[in-house]
Amino acid sequence: MTAGVLKPLIPVVKGGQLVGYARPRYTNSLAFTTVKTVTVPAGAKYVIMTGTLNFYVNFVDAASVPGDVTDGSASILIGGGQRTCFALDGVEVLTCVCASATIATFEFFK
Repeated sequence: MTAGVLKPLIPVVKGGQLVGYARPRYTNSLAFTTVKTVTVPAGAKYVIMTGTLNFYVNFVDAASVPGDVTDGSASILIGGGQRTCFALDGVEVLTCVCASATIATFEFFK
């Protein structure tokens, strides 16, 4: 038997579902009902987010539960119990908010 090299998987999403990923390098878990800021760890290229309930995330402005937003600044809904993956191209912080108390987990990958 030859020794091999174990390489991390890049998050792979098909049809909106996560099908593969490597062990996270950093994980943050937050319990919140007000706006929280999460600092992206240096070198992180991907984030997988999940929450016990629906919550909203924003990569540019402070997150808010959106009403009618037509200028492209609306926060993104992360469905409760779903794992959602994003590529972090130059993102240094993200903000999140939830209408009810939830626990959200952010798994960052290089």
